[in-house]
Amino acid sequence: MFKPIILKNDLFDNFIEPKFSFPVEISEENNNILLKVEVPGIEKENIDIIYDNNILSINIIKKEEKKDKLFSEFVYGEFKRSFEFKNIKEVSANIENGILFIKLEKDSSKEIKKIEIK
Repeated sequence: MFKPIILKNDLFDNFIEPKFSFPVEISEENNNILLKVEVPGIEKENIDIIYDNNILSINIIKKEEKKDKLFSEFVYGEFKRSFEFKNIKEVSANIENGILFIKLEKDSSKEIKKIEIK
């Protein structure tokens, strides 16, 4: 029969629980900031994206499947990532093949401009 090896933390005498965070890649192209977020197996109904007061928050719920399991290392629950982006005019998002794409269009009218002294 199958028996998993469970790691134990002697200091606190608790089982070690895996920590999980969705990986994010941020790049810049033209007048846009682009985020790619790995969200395999997550339906778009379980993702909330909020941009408020210069903070972009990505909230994800990973629901556990109700099946009998002998062992699982999957991590379930609610996960949140937040990033500060100033001077954003518009935010859009789509999901494709387990990748969440978020595009933040910069508001160039609010960018700091150097003033030439005459």
